[in-house]
Amino acid sequence: MPWDGSACLQIEAERRQNQSHCKAAAVSKHPLEGEIEDQVCENPRVRVRTKRQTRQLDEP
Repeated sequence: MPWDGSACLQIEAERRQNQSHCKAAAVSKHPLEGEIEDQVCENPRVRVRTKRQTRQLDEP
C-alpha cells in the first residue's frame, strides 16, 4: 500500500482536535533545555506534554 500522506493528515487532525480543548499552561525557555511546553487539557483522557529541543549543547 503506497504512502499517500493520509496517515500524516490523520495525525494532524487529531493534534488540532486536542488543541481545541487544550490550553497552554506554561511555556518556559531554558538555555539548556530549550523550549518546554505544558498543556493542560480539559479532557482528562488527553494529557499532552511536548518538549521541543531548540538546540543541542555538547558542553554545560
